[in-house]
Amino acid sequence: MTLRAARRRDRLHRWVWALIDAAVWFAAVFGATWVRYDFHPVPAMTLSTLLFASVAAVGLVIVGALVGPYRVGHQRGSFEEIVYIARADVLTTAGLFVWALLTDPVVVPRSVPMITGAFALAAMFASRFLIRNWRSRRAGSSTHARRVIVFGAGDAGRRLVRNMVRSEESGFFPVALLDDDP
Repeated sequence: MTLRAARRRDRLHRWVWALIDAAVWFAAVFGATWVRYDFHPVPAMTLSTLLFASVAAVGLVIVGALVGPYRVGHQRGSFEEIVYIARADVLTTAGLFVWALLTDPVVVPRSVPMITGAFALAAMFASRFLIRNWRSRRAGSSTHARRVIVFGAGDAGRRLVRNMVRSEESGFFPVALLDDDP
């Protein structure tokens, strides 16, 4: 795969995740409204909730493109990506809270943005964890991968293990680390 094709693929993956996260936010608004109204579905399914959910989804994508995970590519579920996701979630939640606080008539109950942010953040973290876990298991279960023991658990050893696990073409799967430093 050429560098250009890899960049295009990475950009496509980031925007697919942006759409997934937007759908999570859209659903989280309805879930938060449903919880806020003590699990009665009728008040949760109003036109104002639909408007609020749409703005929340679009707002997350815009914030994520400016300061969040869709601007820079990270490995799914990495600490760096989690920090960017949390930043985008907090900024989107804050903007929605200000909107809910200042609008008259009330679009959604004022507690909905906070509940939505918590629900969406948990769902975005969970989806990335599941994908990362699935990829790790798939890499380890490859019949062509040779199981190896890595000698040295320093910076170079950790980088080597990370590269072996991330790359499907490496042909190796680390099963243990040996080091003389306890």
